[in-house]
Amino acid sequence: MPTNRCCYFFLFICYWLFAGTVVCAQTLKGRITAASGEPVMGASLFVKELKLGTAANEDGYYELKMPEGTYTCVFQCLGYETQPHTVVMGQATVTLDISLREKAYEIKEVIITDKREDPAYGIMRRAIAMAPYYMNQVSEYKADLYVKGSLHIEKISRLVKRLAKDELKNFKEGNTYVEESFNEIEFNTPNKYKQKVLKKTGSMPQQDGGGGNAMGMITISVYDPQAIEPSISPLSSSAFAHYNFRYEGFIEEDNRVINKIKIIPKHKGKQLVSGYIYIADNYWNVHSLDIKGQFPMFGDYSVQVNFGEVSENVWLPVSHRINFNGSVLGNKGEFRYTSSLRYAHITENTAIRKPDALLLAEQQRKAVQQHEAPPQILAETKSAPKSKTSQKIEKILEKENLSNREAYKLARLMQKEADAEKKKNEGLDMSESIYQEYKREVDSAANRQDTAYWAKMRPVPLMPDEVKSYQDKAAKTALVPPPSSEPKDSTRKASKPQNKFISTSKKVLWGTNIRLGKNGGMIEYRGLKPSRIGFNTVDGFFVGQELTYRKNFTKQKGNRLSVTPEAIWAINRRTVMWNVNANLTYAPLKRGNATLAFGQKSTDFNGQRGMYPFENTVASLFFRRNYMKLYEQTYVQASNNIDIANGLQLDVNVLYSKRTMLDNHSDYSFFYRDSREYSPNIPQNAELVCPLTDHTNTSFTLNLHYTPQYYYRIDHNKRKRMLKSDFPTFHIGWRKGLKDVFGSDSNYDLLYGAVIQRIETGFMQEFKYQVGGGAFVNREAVFFPDFYHFRTLEIPVTMGSVESPGFNLLEYYRYSTSDKYVMANLYYTAPFLILKYLPFFNNRALWSEGLQLGYLYTPEMKNYFELGYTIGLIWQAGVFVGFENFSYRSVGFRLSLPLGLFID
Repeated sequence: MPTNRCCYFFLFICYWLFAGTVVCAQTLKGRITAASGEPVMGASLFVKELKLGTAANEDGYYELKMPEGTYTCVFQCLGYETQPHTVVMGQATVTLDISLREKAYEIKEVIITDKREDPAYGIMRRAIAMAPYYMNQVSEYKADLYVKGSLHIEKISRLVKRLAKDELKNFKEGNTYVEESFNEIEFNTPNKYKQKVLKKTGSMPQQDGGGGNAMGMITISVYDPQAIEPSISPLSSSAFAHYNFRYEGFIEEDNRVINKIKIIPKHKGKQLVSGYIYIADNYWNVHSLDIKGQFPMFGDYSVQVNFGEVSENVWLPVSHRINFNGSVLGNKGEFRYTSSLRYAHITENTAIRKPDALLLAEQQRKAVQQHEAPPQILAETKSAPKSKTSQKIEKILEKENLSNREAYKLARLMQKEADAEKKKNEGLDMSESIYQEYKREVDSAANRQDTAYWAKMRPVPLMPDEVKSYQDKAAKTALVPPPSSEPKDSTRKASKPQNKFISTSKKVLWGTNIRLGKNGGMIEYRGLKPSRIGFNTVDGFFVGQELTYRKNFTKQKGNRLSVTPEAIWAINRRTVMWNVNANLTYAPLKRGNATLAFGQKSTDFNGQRGMYPFENTVASLFFRRNYMKLYEQTYVQASNNIDIANGLQLDVNVLYSKRTMLDNHSDYSFFYRDSREYSPNIPQNAELVCPLTDHTNTSFTLNLHYTPQYYYRIDHNKRKRMLKSDFPTFHIGWRKGLKDVFGSDSNYDLLYGAVIQRIETGFMQEFKYQVGGGAFVNREAVFFPDFYHFRTLEIPVTMGSVESPGFNLLEYYRYSTSDKYVMANLYYTAPFLILKYLPFFNNRALWSEGLQLGYLYTPEMKNYFELGYTIGLIWQAGVFVGFENFSYRSVGFRLSLPLGLFID
């Protein structure tokens, strides 16, 4: 969406959505009503021979262009009896008004078990299990698509009017704006789409080309567990945890039994939907969908999707209807969307084996159509040999009743088989599938059709407010005079130049970029960064600035040099701290990255796992707590990272540093001056028995990181970017202190390793773990900065995540070790766990909940366990309980705020 429209509230959230249908000569039209004569909302028409579907408008009117011939037209609506009609199309328009009778769904004879379970659960288990198969059933298709989207603006807030005055001049409260388009759609597995906009029109001001995001609806499968995110799909693996299902009967349609299932949320929450899903017996595919839900911050929506048999035993969506009523910060409006699809070519995905139960259902249906006795067992068919996964699938499908666990397992096996077939045809390089998954083209003549063409060709008649929208646009266009050819008034005063002081101040505060000629690179100044202003008891108040010089050595940015010098004035210590960091990215396909850094600065003893300087600034000035302990480091450091094979990365680091111990130089704070004393600048550690002394350290570090079957893409700069893997990442490393090298006093060897993995277990659900350990196999001379330090969060409010690998209740530095350690962190997050079931919390749609377990063993901290519960998303709050040697140790509350987004 263009940036100059960002203030439109949600006017443009969905207006760009979707597009198209087929161009024909003869017209079939009419009105679909109920027995009472009232229009049937959500009624649709499917023409079997043309594989074409469309929807009636809100007043029940439909209109479809069809070539000459005889067709079977199926009129249907959820809750009404389906009516097939044979229609003969000649040269004249055919008018066919339809009256649908409300359908009384019959109830099957069911066996009541001890569980007294509603039959809907058995149906939904098989539908969930078969969802991955139907999501991958088709390998390619071509379709014609018509889309109409209309936006009715009820109210625009004063704030938006003020901020977007010029952009909103063509939009008025109370008006409706329309966009229509015809499109050609091509799909090829695994996820490649091409869209060609053939015709487009509309009354929407500043149109971008018609149906720009039409693929957003057409390419989303209802079988995808993330299809309606952030809402939880009733076909997701977590459906039974969030929904109750009620069987409301069945109808027989085209020799298939269609079950009506009501979706009932178990609890309140904006992530849950309600409505109906219709499932075909024995096939377990979706016949139609009618749901309602809420967007987290915008409003209510309803979705109706109708499916048609577009090829033998292949059902795909043939029409969509979406209504959205939104209210955002005083802005209100309604969006209506209708689509019509005609499939021209469909190819089934033969790479995925069709389950025997589905083959039997197809054979039974065919026998009934031919007036034969349906077979009770599967007739022999030519099919590929069953894989081990297929054998497991068939074994589960043979069961008459599935449990929830078996349904989820079957769904995973189905998806595993589909993924296995995809992997046979693709390597680890996903560049093509990412960059070519959606291509859009607008025909050069797309705008050249007049209103008569659209009046003749559109399959969904316009509503009265939409007709008025076009009329208003036509009237306004007729009144607009042609552009004046007169020269501009040279006497008009030029705009007043901006004050130089204001201009310079803005650059100092917010930054600026200076380009050094055509090929000389660029100097980037990011302004006064809050992270370079602060306070600690060692340096006192400090303030610093940095510049960055960048230069690309090729047209792509894959080979680039950046040099960042920084200077910081420690006011109370009266010292200039400085450092220079030079970084070179090279060998883009191997992710080469070399760094040289040197300087003199105050450094946290905990290194990279320490607290943020801003956190220490707040704790010191406001609460008189100086948690961070620092030493002065004069250093030179060189490192290099490179892939030696796909998924196998080698990191080498060499460090020389002269370390000087420091004392506190400031006793200042805003509060608690008379009641608290700052602690000395000496870290408290269980293993430290001698005073800290100045020393010199020379060391090198060698790390290997390996992730099997690591998928990647090549970006536009020809640089490799790692994406995903189904396997964990393995880390091993060796850090050595080099005695007497450049006067080094250090002499130690640390060996360590870890295993890390993130596993998605469902929609907005994931399990993460990290397990590792290490030991100093040589510890002749290990200084405190070289200890193995853990990430700990002693302060109650932090800028870091409370889910990062670490411990929330341990003191800084106390359990850092120069001996050996074992640690583990496990995290599980989900939309609903505990508090989200309570009334106040259940409507906080974007919040997620988490459970976590941490374990630590060192010689000084034996068997420490930490249990935690968290809630939030961008911010997080958590409560934690610690146990040492299986005895209660402490409890604490932590709040994480993402302030790093604003102060860095």
